[in-house]
Amino acid sequence: MFTNIRYYLFFIFCRWVMRIKSLKSAKANYKQLMQFFFDRSEDEEVDSSVSAKASGFLDYMESFECIFYLTMMIEIFDRIEILNKELQKSSLCVIESYEKITAVTDVFLASRDTKFNQIWQKSVDAAIEFEIDEPDFAHQRKVRHLRSNAPKDTNCTTPEQYYLKSYLKVFDQLILSLKSRYDNDAAVFFKSLENFALGKASDLEKIVQFYQHDFNKERLLSDRDMFLQLLKRQKEKAKSLSDVVTILQKYEWMGGLVPEFLRFVQLLIVIPGSSCTNERSFSALRRLKTYLRSTMSQDRLNSIAILHTYADLTEKLDLELLLNKFISKNSNRSKVFALSK
Repeated sequence: MFTNIRYYLFFIFCRWVMRIKSLKSAKANYKQLMQFFFDRSEDEEVDSSVSAKASGFLDYMESFECIFYLTMMIEIFDRIEILNKELQKSSLCVIESYEKITAVTDVFLASRDTKFNQIWQKSVDAAIEFEIDEPDFAHQRKVRHLRSNAPKDTNCTTPEQYYLKSYLKVFDQLILSLKSRYDNDAAVFFKSLENFALGKASDLEKIVQFYQHDFNKERLLSDRDMFLQLLKRQKEKAKSLSDVVTILQKYEWMGGLVPEFLRFVQLLIVIPGSSCTNERSFSALRRLKTYLRSTMSQDRLNSIAILHTYADLTEKLDLELLLNKFISKNSNRSKVFALSK
């Protein structure tokens, strides 16, 4: 729940500019946005409800609070957006995800105290540039606690202390979210699977128990150890699961020597490092099968979905070669369509 109407207006405003690129654009065009809301609020031909909303946005944008939170979101979430793009890669492994999240988290923790000073100075400079009043205490709603032993809020003596408190709440929640992203039983287990494939410490008994009769414990361990020995013989190094897959593809003869380990790797590569690829596949269904294509068969839908999912490979297809192959399969098509040279 938002503590006051200003928080509500700010987050409604941010819904329009969710991407960091858009937030930066909003800050770069801050005066133009204020002029736009002013014109809408004063325009008599505009609906009264629209005019009231424009007036509310204008009132909030003329406050230091809006400048501060906008600057804070840009400074903090700029790096987070880059991290999110990295975590959405379909080829990402669980261990690589851990390493990326841990690296970003450590950098954020190291800059926790100094980051606020940068945000505060940029906010003050922006307020001067946009001719906005100096920072002051934002209106705080008084909360009545039903229990006498409820914790009391610490009083802030300066506006800077007040905004520092808000900054720390956002920052700490961000760190907590980063740490909890892969802090679950499934992610830990997937990490142990990749560690086993790389020859690192892992619970083999738990892995075999999970897959039950799919693997033989002794055979799987023996094949894994042999694979590691083959890596040394070929002077290759595997730092991630993707390296293991690349090496097995490069030396196809290895797969025949370690069949149990090969099946184990094949199972691992069908487990995505994130669910983004699967989510995009379901999101694309409404674009592929519209109301005008409602009679599309399941086979055709599957084929179109594959072409859409692997668009990077689809663009490389030779259409003329495919058309010639399609026409040549049927005598009636050959009479209607001409083969391309």
